Amino acid sequence: MCRFLSALVKKNGNIICVPGVTDSHEDLIEYASLHDNDNYIRSFVRIEYHPDNGELHELDKYELHVDESDTPDWFDKKMKEKIERKLYQRVKKMIISNEKPILLGGCYILHGDAEIRKVQGSRIISMRDNASVMNVWGNASVTDVGDNASVMNMRGNASVTDVWGNAKIINDSKIINDRRKKK
Repeated sequence: MCRFLSALVKKNGNIICVPGVTDSHEDLIEYASLHDNDNYIRSFVRIEYHPDNGELHELDKYELHVDESDTPDWFDKKMKEKIERKLYQRVKKMIISNEKPILLGGCYILHGDAEIRKVQGSRIISMRDNASVMNVWGNASVTDVGDNASVMNMRGNASVTDVWGNAKIINDSKIINDRRKKK
């Protein structure tokens, strides 16, 4: 099963990934029009970059995982280190722990005292601690809301899923809270 952040690494060092849209290697292969040939002449490798503890906001816990048993010779230690540095910077830009007026498009991880006034056309894949979002509009989605995080005022096709702990979802002055235990 593919996990956040799934990607393909090409022989030239380019990374193919679309965080928040898909973590399926097979979808990424199709998207990039690649072909899964013989392992040793193949021009890409399936990888994942995530913390083993599942806490997506803990950037220093992230590790590069190869999601296949054998890799081509070009995918050596030097290439892995280069890819890990690139993915570290990419995920770092996704993590928000302070106030930001608006998120337009993209994939985000909120924690700490993150306070977002408006989210439109974006995907928040994790909210922890005291993070809050005031308005979720358009096709925006928020997933995995926990601890004391809160989401208010959803409109359009906005969605919120997997709510646990003391997290609150408030819409039209009604508190909605799934209160499922985190698995």
